[in-house]
Formats: sequence, C-alpha cells, structure tokens
Amino acid sequence: MNSDLQTVLALIVVAVATGYLALTWWRQRSKPSAGCGTSGGCSCPAPRAHLGKR
Repeated sequence: MNSDLQTVLALIVVAVATGYLALTWWRQRSKPSAGCGTSGGCSCPAPRAHLGKR
C-alpha cells in the first residue's frame, strides 16, 4: 500500500468519524437529558417550597 492511498484512506476515516460525531451532537443538542441517560437525573433539582417564614 503506497503512501498516497494511506493518506486518502486516513482522510476518509477522519471525515466519517467527524460526520458521525457532528450528527450525534446535532440530534442530541435539544434534549435536556443528554449525557444523563434517559432519566434526566442530572438536571437541576426543583426549588423547595417555603412553608413559613422563620
């Protein structure tokens, strides 16, 4: 395998990987639970209701 063919194949592999990562990011950018699994468990907790003044 000559160096020209290796260069072309390496560029194709990098382009496919970049496209896959960009597509994955594009699809998950509007999902609030991205990176937290499907439960959304890493979101900010809801503020607690204050029942009375101290």
